[in-house]
Amino acid sequence: MTFDKIMKKVENLSHDEIVILGKDSLEKMKKGLKEDGLKSDQIDSFVLNTIKLFVSADSRCTEEEYELINAIMPLNLTFDEFFDKTNNGRNQEFVNSFDEFIDNANDDLKEAVCLFGVAILASDGKVNYVEQNLLEKIIK
Repeated sequence: MTFDKIMKKVENLSHDEIVILGKDSLEKMKKGLKEDGLKSDQIDSFVLNTIKLFVSADSRCTEEEYELINAIMPLNLTFDEFFDKTNNGRNQEFVNSFDEFIDNANDDLKEAVCLFGVAILASDGKVNYVEQNLLEKIIK
């Protein structure tokens, strides 16, 4: 199956299926980070950075992304607070640093991060070209 076919399949998932994908991949991501020796506060920071990276991929923070994240892991934030925490995720230094960390991660952690990202990217029903490019960069 090609990357494009995978993305089309994800775009056609229902909201509930995307929430399940997000929850499952988040748990796997947390488990992998814990196994790699990260402490709870470091894991929380990494999760927030992952959300920031994928929410900012298209330079927009949408209501759908906000609702998805709250369905996966309630943050108790207003939309404006969520926007502030996820802003500047396209900063090239930030993206490169995140990508370098993932490049050195084991395959299970990398897969969990990418699937979590896919859930965020697909939350509005369409994964655009810019979002696909980011995902491909993180995968490689």
